[in-house]
Amino acid sequence: MTKTWKPHKPWKEYPLITCSSMNECTICKKPILLGDKYYDGGYNLRAHKRCVDIGENMATTFESISLDGLRLAHLRQLSSYVHDRDREGWYYGPKDRFEKRHADLVRWIDSAVKYAESEGVKMPIKKNKR
Repeated sequence: MTKTWKPHKPWKEYPLITCSSMNECTICKKPILLGDKYYDGGYNLRAHKRCVDIGENMATTFESISLDGLRLAHLRQLSSYVHDRDREGWYYGPKDRFEKRHADLVRWIDSAVKYAESEGVKMPIKKNKR
């Protein structure tokens, strides 16, 4: 069963509780340990007080993206775009930050292509939308 994000009221409108049984923080995905203060919005809707206080609730996070309908050829094409930048040498914004992000993207796409090329791995079949 996949967790889906649902809008909810502001965290500080929920009761502030002292943890007496372990739960998971919706914001940081880390455990809420015994004695921690947390806002309790009910099942699968709990957040550390510290996470709410530092404003992590301003971002919506996701753990996966659908790859439905993408083939190995799509990943290889994306890889060629990323590697073309290496040949061309362009960048935007502060160069050191761009280079760091670019290196992250190169590692990610190379890893994705390598995994997709592995024996026994099948890309997801495109689901028909009706």
